[in-house]
Amino acid sequence: MTDAPSTDRPDDALASGTRTLSLVTLGSRCTGLARDLVTARIFGDSAVGSAFAAAFIVPNTFRRLFGEGALSAAFLPPYTRLADADQEHDTNEAGPYALVVLRWLLLLTAGLTVLLELALGATLLAFPGSPEPFKIPTGSMIPTLLVG
Repeated sequence: MTDAPSTDRPDDALASGTRTLSLVTLGSRCTGLARDLVTARIFGDSAVGSAFAAAFIVPNTFRRLFGEGALSAAFLPPYTRLADADQEHDTNEAGPYALVVLRWLLLLTAGLTVLLELALGATLLAFPGSPEPFKIPTGSMIPTLLVG
């Protein structure tokens, strides 16, 4: 009996993870395209369609900034450095660092949500003739900043 070399190399796991992430991203992009096509078909180029698109701008911007962009690039290097130091010196600094960042992020998004809701309310009071379809989606989408 001969021992065959193991095929479970770290490179294989990385390639498998990359393939999985790529396929999930491709699926997400395809379903997003389908959603946009259905939305355009239902609402068309109307005030309701514009209000629907406007309602998604703020949550999507925050998702791009905090979920996919600057926060990830700023948070991960110091956290990784602290986690490595924790393993070497048997300390616990990475967990409290992550907790502080998450608390500040929650405080910031909660504050911005309140400010945006107040600004929306002031705008709707200042312009009472604004279209009704604009009021409902925009007002209901802003709180998704906290959970989205």
